[in-house]
Amino acid sequence: MGRLWTVAAAAVVAALAVSGSATPAAALWTSRGNGSGAARAGTLATPAPASAVCGTGAAVVVTWSAVALATSYLVERSVNAGAWTTVATSAGTSYTDSVATLAGVTVQWRTTARRTSWSSAPSSASNGRTVSSLGLCL
Repeated sequence: MGRLWTVAAAAVVAALAVSGSATPAAALWTSRGNGSGAARAGTLATPAPASAVCGTGAAVVVTWSAVALATSYLVERSVNAGAWTTVATSAGTSYTDSVATLAGVTVQWRTTARRTSWSSAPSSASNGRTVSSLGLCL
């Protein structure tokens, strides 16, 4: 059974390398090598920085690239370079944030890729968006 896992893991790593995955070596499964067939989970790649674009009025559309094997993304927001606060969990690669209550500040976003009990490191901060004194994205 252990040999089967080793062959399967090698095939997956090779497929990830061909597909251009940023971190194929740490991405999926490795065999314990003791014949038990037990496997352990690897890690997810860190997402690229998100892009924040003004939508209509107080809406900001935050988008990011998908990470191989991720099933959801944690979206965090920082106001005036302060602490990061979770604002959403998304199954897709976009989130629309309302900044109407954040008048007169600069806002940034970052994402963390997730899959069951694994998480990537957080991405770098997105481009900042300024919110006017009227609560509109500039």
